[in-house]
Amino acid sequence: MKYLLIVLLIFTLAYPVNAAYRPYNDEPYLLRVAKREILGVDGWTIRANTDGATIGDTYKDVWNRAGTGDMVYPTTATTASFVSDDAQDAATGTGTYQILVFGLDENKEIAVEVVPLTGSTPSVTTSLWWRIYKIQAYTYGSGNTTGTIANGAITCTVDSKIVAGIIEDETSSAMTHFTTPSNAKSYIMSYQVSSDNKESARMELVTRISPAHAWVVKLEAEVSEQNVPIILAIPFEIYSNADIRWRAKKTGSNNIAPSITYQIITIEN
Repeated sequence: MKYLLIVLLIFTLAYPVNAAYRPYNDEPYLLRVAKREILGVDGWTIRANTDGATIGDTYKDVWNRAGTGDMVYPTTATTASFVSDDAQDAATGTGTYQILVFGLDENKEIAVEVVPLTGSTPSVTTSLWWRIYKIQAYTYGSGNTTGTIANGAITCTVDSKIVAGIIEDETSSAMTHFTTPSNAKSYIMSYQVSSDNKESARMELVTRISPAHAWVVKLEAEVSEQNVPIILAIPFEIYSNADIRWRAKKTGSNNIAPSITYQIITIEN
């Protein structure tokens, strides 16, 4: 019996049980998630940087609007409003005509909508939105001949708060913010953080259960230049309705331009 226990212990150490990466029918779990073969499970790889804006010794959100400050979360679900600073982002223009919106609706469940742009005149969604995950250029205007995606900077506003943006000549927003749907739980599977200008920095993942609760630090990571991807043996669980955001600050003498990539899955309750 003693020798059997030793053999079992050696086997366990050599082959750790990690349900996120254990093959099923010779396919890794996350591959099956990506192929949408598992009912009630969705997954994303989320990437964001500060689009050249630098961060000093105070924590700031990592997203492509870092130069304008942190994102302020909506406190109520409203229609989402879109506006470009270039009139060519419209039906007959040379830029983007339609925007694909992906996020949580007023019921805090995943939703998608396509919204036509009207240039510098605001256009609004037909449905109500609680959180925006991503906005993406979907179609060109009829005058487009060069393939340019967004002629101008496009901003998305919910509850009078800017919650996403597409930088000029880019195709989509880039933000580390995420909110778990009301009918699911989320699990962060892996992450990679870097400081593009080779300066030392500290990144932190913070969460809150609801807008009525305080932000709590879930994870801290020290980085200098580039870090290898970290695969979590035990994924971080994020509760239903909880908000998450990644923040960064410098720990060296110079400001930083950080970037963050992480994988997250949601599993319906």
